[in-house]
Amino acid sequence: MAPTAPFVWSVEQEQLRTTLREFLDRESSPLRVFEHIETGFDPKIWTMLCEQIGLTAILIPEHYGGMGGTQTDLAVVLEAAGAALLCAPYFSTVVLGTNALLLSGDDAACADYLPAIAAGRTVVTLGCDADARRVTATATQVDGAWRISGGRLVALDAMEADLLLVFATHDGTTSLFAFDATAPGLQRQQLLTFDLTRRVGSIEMRDVPARLVGEPGSGRALLARLIDLAACAQAAEQVGGAARCLADAVDYTKQRFQFGRPIAGFQAVKHTCADLFIDIEFGRSAAEYAAWAAQECSEELPQAAASARIWCSRMFIRVAEETLQLYGGLGVTWEHHAHLYLRRAKAAAQQLSGSGYHRAVLADFLARGGS
Repeated sequence: MAPTAPFVWSVEQEQLRTTLREFLDRESSPLRVFEHIETGFDPKIWTMLCEQIGLTAILIPEHYGGMGGTQTDLAVVLEAAGAALLCAPYFSTVVLGTNALLLSGDDAACADYLPAIAAGRTVVTLGCDADARRVTATATQVDGAWRISGGRLVALDAMEADLLLVFATHDGTTSLFAFDATAPGLQRQQLLTFDLTRRVGSIEMRDVPARLVGEPGSGRALLARLIDLAACAQAAEQVGGAARCLADAVDYTKQRFQFGRPIAGFQAVKHTCADLFIDIEFGRSAAEYAAWAAQECSEELPQAAASARIWCSRMFIRVAEETLQLYGGLGVTWEHHAHLYLRRAKAAAQQLSGSGYHRAVLADFLARGGS
C-alpha cells in the first residue's frame, strides 16, 4: 500500500546526493562529457566512483562485499548521474546486472559474481531484444552443460562488459543465464546510436557455454520484475537530466540580452520555464513513488513503474526540446551540451521497454478494476 506519510529522503541519502553532485560537477560535468564520448567513459572516474564512493556496491548486500543499500538510494545516485550525463557503465552494471542477479535468488551465482561487481572489477550487462519482453535466444543442455545461441541482441556497454546476462528459452520455458564476455562463440559489435553518451552494442551467440542463474523456468517473472526496476531507475535518471536542462537554460536566459534586458524577464520565457518546472515536479513525484514501491517490494510496483516511465520519458523530451529553443542558435551548435540531453531523452524513452508496454500494464490494471 502507498506510504501513509510524505516521502522524505534520509539524512544519509541527502549526504550521498551532495557528495555525488560535487564529485560529478568537478570530474564529469556536462561540458566534460565531450571528452568521454569517443572512449565511452573515463576509467579514472569509474575507479573513483567504485572505490571511493562505492556506487557499484550500493545495492549489494554486505555479505557479498556491498553496502546493503536500497532502491531509493539508487534513485538518488541515478538522479545525479542523469543530471551530469554520466558516461560510465553504471546503468548496465547496477540497474540491470546487479538487480538481475539479486532477483534470481541464486546464492552461489551471487557469491561468485557480486563481490567483484561491488569492488568495480567486473562490468556486467544484460543482452536482450530491442523489445526486452521478447526472448529469442535459445538454450540447450548437453551432458549437463548449457549452451546459448541467438542473434543480434542489444546490450548497453556490450564492449565494456566482463560478464553478460541473457534470458533464453528452453524446454518451453525461460531462464536467466550468465557467461564470460570472452567466451567462445560470442561476437560483440559496437553500434552507432543517437545517444552519444551511452554506448550500446550488439551480441551474437553460437553455442556459447553458459551458466544457469536461478531456478529453471523463473525467467519470465524475473524479467518482468527487472523491467519494472529498470523503469523506476530510468525515471529517476530522467528527472535528473530534465532538472539540469532547465536549471542551465534559466541561467542562460538571465545572461542573454535582447532589447536591452535579459530574456528571462520576457513573459513568454517565464511561462515556458514555469510550465517545464511543473512538468519536472510531477515527474519527480512519480519517480520518487516508484522508487519507494521498488524498495518496499510493493504490489503497486508495476503500476508505479509504468506511471513514472510514461510521464518521465515524455517530460524529459519536452524539457530537452524546449530548453534547446531557449538557447537560440547556441543550442544547436555541436560545442554546446544541450543536444546531448535531447539525444539522451529520445534514446532513453525507447530503452528496454517503451511507453506502449507500460500503457498496456496500466490498461490491464484498470480493466481489473484497479486491483
